[in-house]
Amino acid sequence: MKDKKNPYTGIIPVEGANITFYLDNYMVTFMATNHQIHQFDNDMEFVFGQTHGYQGIAIYKGDLSLSCDGAKKLNTCAYIIAPDNALGVQWESYDYIEFRGGTLDNLFFCNAVEHDNFDSKEIIFQIKDDTESHNFFYEGNECELIIRSNISECIGLKGSKFVNEHIILGLRFSVPQPLNSVFKHVSNIKKLLSFMTYRQNVGFDEIYMFHNEHRLSKMQLFIKEATEYTNKDIMKNIKIEFRYDGSRYYGFQRQPNKITVQGEIEKILKIVTKEDINLISAGRTDRGVHANQQVSNFYTSSSIPVGKYKYLLTRALPKDIDILSVEEVNEDFNARHDAKMREYVYIISWEKNPFEARYCKFVKEKIVAEKLEKIFSDFIGVHDFKNFRLSDCVSKVTIREIYQIEVKYFGDSKIKIYIKGSAFLKSQVRIMVGTALEIYYGRLPENHIKLMLTDFTREYKKNLVEAEGLYLNKIEY
Repeated sequence: MKDKKNPYTGIIPVEGANITFYLDNYMVTFMATNHQIHQFDNDMEFVFGQTHGYQGIAIYKGDLSLSCDGAKKLNTCAYIIAPDNALGVQWESYDYIEFRGGTLDNLFFCNAVEHDNFDSKEIIFQIKDDTESHNFFYEGNECELIIRSNISECIGLKGSKFVNEHIILGLRFSVPQPLNSVFKHVSNIKKLLSFMTYRQNVGFDEIYMFHNEHRLSKMQLFIKEATEYTNKDIMKNIKIEFRYDGSRYYGFQRQPNKITVQGEIEKILKIVTKEDINLISAGRTDRGVHANQQVSNFYTSSSIPVGKYKYLLTRALPKDIDILSVEEVNEDFNARHDAKMREYVYIISWEKNPFEARYCKFVKEKIVAEKLEKIFSDFIGVHDFKNFRLSDCVSKVTIREIYQIEVKYFGDSKIKIYIKGSAFLKSQVRIMVGTALEIYYGRLPENHIKLMLTDFTREYKKNLVEAEGLYLNKIEY
């Protein structure tokens, strides 16, 4: 899809610094000038910034872990421009997507403007509303399909006239759509047009996303024609389930010059497949945090039989990483985005044991599970967890849903806190547990959780429990 205003320059705020970017025909160059390593928000598929023309911009990076030291190039497949940035851009979601022109003009008849020649001197224009709308359920939610003509005014020496320009097809959603869903909707509409036209090369002139709140900017999507985010036609999508002891790792996510769980697995996979492998994972645990179940997937063109991966990984990986299963899955499976629920468990013991020091938190006296569970109940539901993350968390979307929290006795001297949710911010669970314990011991008022979930006018102290007692426990799809 052509962008007549390309190239763009601007800035991307990263870790308190502004990184300059240059975007030209889907190739992005990021430039940091202070010789420090800047880590982009790797929980987001987009990096967000502003052009020097004061437009909002979101550049797609996918699941790539992106850092910048000096200059870094990114060959992106898509980016989004918000032309009018005066009132800010709500990047988190959109309610309406609109496709204009292209294949639509060949498929539907554009006839909103009619004109009659009553004599040789006068042409009378008639404009009619040719909008068609249909309501249906799409992706589990109510949706309205709208098809209409777009009219433009042509001004010439002899005056102006109205003409049929192109066809517009729109989808209006009853539930706001996350930004990364736009690729799925574009793909589905393309498949529909391919089915209707018996053609593969379908496309559009323009794609826009809107909010029902009209004061906010519209967003224009630019996407490479025939974009495939991986060459899935010749590649296998491999899903692996595994567990690990996080005691000696600097967290799960790959980091320069540090030992991480992701780094160890990718290192072995590179040796085995002779390819650079990028794990797409359901969660990213902090330093010292463990996992009873972690799920990842990766794409490879290697001819190695899928059944051999478990054997090869088990043989080569350290003993504190255990591969549970390996299987080939559908090309569209994404371990991160397809996850419906993530469960963490936190273990607390009131019986000190030096052999368990890396695997649970010790307290001085027995905890009453029922009392603590009641305190946790304030977290249940959809909330803005902006106050339940550390300052280095740069996620732009801080709204999360907590499905369930249970506190259960485990043996005679332990409790386990089970926290189920849609997704979690960096260190969110540890701050949730730490805050609840402070309330339990009477060091914070009973309404403190409610205040932190609703009051964003001041900074709250982050009561962070030790990482050792935390486990990524279960992923559901």
